[in-house]
Amino acid sequence: MRSISQREVDLLQKGRFTQHFKLEIENAEGNFIDLTDLEDTNWVRRIEIENDIDNPVKTFTFDIKRNLHKMSFSPLMKDSKFNELNNEYSPAIDLSRQFKIHTAIVELGTDKENVSSEYWREWETGIIDRILPAEETMQLQGRDLGGLLEDDYIRTERKYGSEDTEIDVETILQDILNDNGYSNIDLKVPVSPGWAILPYRQEKESILDAHKTLVEQIGWDIRYKYYNPTNSLEYVFYEPERNPEEISWVFNHGDYININNLDLDIAEIRNVVRVVYSDINVTDDDGEPGKRMTIEEENQESIDKYGERFMEISEASNSQINTASEAQKLVDSGLHDLSWPKAQQEIETHFFFPVQLHDYYEFEPNGVHYDRVQKFGVVSYRHSIDLEEHEKRTFIETTGHPNMSETGKPVGLSMSWFKKEARPGIAKENKFFPPSQPQNVNARPALKGASISYDINPESDLDGYKVYCSDTSGFTINRDKVVARGRSIQWNINSYYDETSNSIETMQTGQTYYMKVRAYDGNGNLSETSIEVSAEASVADADDIGDGAIGTDSIQDLAVNESKLADSAVTNEKIGDGEVDKDKTDGWSGTFIVDDDGTPKTVTVENGLITNVE
Repeated sequence: MRSISQREVDLLQKGRFTQHFKLEIENAEGNFIDLTDLEDTNWVRRIEIENDIDNPVKTFTFDIKRNLHKMSFSPLMKDSKFNELNNEYSPAIDLSRQFKIHTAIVELGTDKENVSSEYWREWETGIIDRILPAEETMQLQGRDLGGLLEDDYIRTERKYGSEDTEIDVETILQDILNDNGYSNIDLKVPVSPGWAILPYRQEKESILDAHKTLVEQIGWDIRYKYYNPTNSLEYVFYEPERNPEEISWVFNHGDYININNLDLDIAEIRNVVRVVYSDINVTDDDGEPGKRMTIEEENQESIDKYGERFMEISEASNSQINTASEAQKLVDSGLHDLSWPKAQQEIETHFFFPVQLHDYYEFEPNGVHYDRVQKFGVVSYRHSIDLEEHEKRTFIETTGHPNMSETGKPVGLSMSWFKKEARPGIAKENKFFPPSQPQNVNARPALKGASISYDINPESDLDGYKVYCSDTSGFTINRDKVVARGRSIQWNINSYYDETSNSIETMQTGQTYYMKVRAYDGNGNLSETSIEVSAEASVADADDIGDGAIGTDSIQDLAVNESKLADSAVTNEKIGDGEVDKDKTDGWSGTFIVDDDGTPKTVTVENGLITNVE
């Protein structure tokens, strides 16, 4: 909960107070204009603010008087005095402008002009996203400053993390901000999770999505919120309190106007939780770290009461959940949050400005909805402030384990658990099962070695194949014997693993070599090893290749480049008239050296055409 003064605590607890508001909009010069007191008029009719754990940003709606006394806030009214600055057209309200909301809570009956400056506090801030001036009451819509990160995309893929040194996740989060033009945002971290990030490539996506993808792997949150240590709105990376020791606020039954909703549902109970992950400390059959492992725990007390309700969370092979301790923490958090039914409650109360997501509130019994103290966590809230009717309300949605004993159970916040759940039709496919064994594997002699081919696997998430080769029949596979890796279903192999020297060597003509293949998916799951096949290495010299045997259709794009041509390998005598033209150079520009008569010449090419020879 936001920190509040003792004076504010006393007023809120008494329930007899007056609230005042200011809505300030930034103009083109960066100055803020108060719309609640402009030209001796309050132009603001209504303020709506919504915040929800499932929405990464807070949203705002403002109802503004559009016209009054020939003055207009419509940005399309060029002649309005509000849309003029320094004798030039400049809309008073425009897209991407910042707004600020100030509030003051004072003794009942205190007029706005008599509020001491020390009682005003900057309550919310954000950016205008949308202007709807069609009606007499024009509407402004906006988001908090997280909207900037939600809209701005990472334009360059970069590698983050390290295998050699521990780089904490909060450092990565700040680096992503710095690398994408937001070094002015100083990420606040109340307590570090102590989670080191291994190397990964950050793809192109919104900055906020990149952050959410990281932090939600461990069940944490990141968003703009009021940060008590600085008494200001900050971008904060934090862990939602799952075992709160202190109550944020106590609501007596007379403190709230109504309970609009109270719902208990068995649907979200999960009392057996399994996590499937790739453990960097355990090697697979190839001897490579990242073997697929499982950790499973259950809550027997919940099972006895509600029956077994199973949940599986399947982490990708590149997930940062890659050790037993991290997977165990994920299992424990899931059981804590999901083993018991949630009581979903929405209360309507008088304006309660300190509320924040994940606050932990105590609700005294009202004798109608419940007769014991209930302790719930905040999952969403909405402020509705009508400045014309002087009606200010706060609607708070909470969830938690209902208390049916003297002690009850602590609150649990489910966050995004059900986005992680691997149930058919509900979430992503279980990624623990490996691809099928490669079939129809064949080997035969090939140029400078041997070739291997096989049928393509049917799995939709197939990521590729590993080909192993040895000079010994019946060899045992491991990662040292991998001679080819990728998505191809046919390979020309010219190297093998020498079982005597324990090293990769070049195939020798006339020798027999043995090969096996395994398929793997995007999560690192490996198929069973294929049957073993063998072939005798063959060789081909220049004399074995007839004229025209290798044409342009046999050479992959860019397979032949300058680095692969020996000096003087290409001369005028070897190139027929018209054999090299602009189409075949693909618009290339640069210079190269030719020497067909003992005198080196520099050839200059511009956009695929030879422009000069010296």
